Amino acid sequence: MIGANAAYSKERFYRKSFDADQARVNGLFENATSSNIRIIEMMLPLDDFRRFLSCGQYAMVVLVNMRLLRCSNCVEQTAMCNCNTGPLGAVVQQMRGYRYVGHFIVLVQYDPSTDEFYYRDPGVNDDLCVISAKDLEKARRSSGTDHDCIVVRVV
Repeated sequence: MIGANAAYSKERFYRKSFDADQARVNGLFENATSSNIRIIEMMLPLDDFRRFLSCGQYAMVVLVNMRLLRCSNCVEQTAMCNCNTGPLGAVVQQMRGYRYVGHFIVLVQYDPSTDEFYYRDPGVNDDLCVISAKDLEKARRSSGTDHDCIVVRVV
């Protein structure tokens, strides 16, 4: 969706700041064209995520429901996901009772042999997190995300 989705104005996560967020987000979209930023309104299929990341020339900034992040590395090492308990743990605790907690991650690589995505999480100190395609799909399609993503050419 281009701009803020007014349907979320009653959503608990957005309720307090929706008007200010809507003005800020809509203003950024209005200025994008003059800044040479190309915006396309569509839902990018997961196969396109795989293609963009497999060629090594792109990264993707993706809005996810933080409650649904499941880093394979964290779970393997500690039996629980640090993505929800590390530096963002206090935020997660404050959001208890929220079904949706919006959070951006940066996808940097795709491994076709395991069907996993590597990502950096700006809210976690870990170097690299890993998420299965199935778990990424749940987190990015969660109500509240509008399937928002930004594809950035890095090479």
